[in-house]
Amino acid sequence: MIHNRAFALTKLSAEYSLIDVDESHFGRTIKKIKNEPDKILGFNITVPYKEKIIPFVDDLDELAREIGAVNTVKILSNGRFQGFNTDVDGITASLAELGLSSHKISKRNVIILGAGGAARACAYTLAANNIGVVTFSNRTLSRAKSLAAHFQERYPNTIFQVRGSNMKELNESLQDCDILINAISRSSPKYFPLRLNYSKAKREMKVLDLGYKVPPSLFFQEANDEGLKVADGLSMLVEQAARSFEIWTSLKAPRKEMLLTAKAAREKI
Repeated sequence: MIHNRAFALTKLSAEYSLIDVDESHFGRTIKKIKNEPDKILGFNITVPYKEKIIPFVDDLDELAREIGAVNTVKILSNGRFQGFNTDVDGITASLAELGLSSHKISKRNVIILGAGGAARACAYTLAANNIGVVTFSNRTLSRAKSLAAHFQERYPNTIFQVRGSNMKELNESLQDCDILINAISRSSPKYFPLRLNYSKAKREMKVLDLGYKVPPSLFFQEANDEGLKVADGLSMLVEQAARSFEIWTSLKAPRKEMLLTAKAAREKI
């Protein structure tokens, strides 16, 4: 709905549609798209394919290479794929919604729940703005360690560390946390069994949940009930979409109307 509204407003004869891809068919689907450059301007990639798409991309934008994840592909007339990461633009917009402009991020402590493509984009955005400490908490510890090592090599002035999903350790680390980000893609109790104890957390801690659906996740609800300043991922969704639109079309995205469309669509869910 967001993209199709943008196409209508800019009078482009284009349509944005969804392709649900089984993991076993991923490579085959991407190769099929690559063979149709005259029909497709580009596409977005969502969880769990933001890293798996990289071997299929011919040219990686410097930002996407740095992060190690791609969420936007532009298809050139010769069929070559150009890979980009517009999640960073979205995360910057979400942090701004919490009053966290770049100079207010410097030297702070952040905990990122998750270690996928969205977590990578979060880590890059924060490290590029001189965040002090980034702690990755993930159920698969080896994945979090790999992510921490990736960014530690590139940003030696930031400390990257790892926590498992042990509740005691995680709750203790909240005492020093300035920014808490949920980058776990599915936050239902089944996939998000964490019940955080905010009793020792700073009252000024900011909380960002990258989910944007209705009803809000348990993570969002509990942080909000604690009286903490919380933002969801709707601003991120719209801003990353707007940047993708601009990459594909070279036109300025109608951001205000795209955001209104997203809010209206969410109210109907």
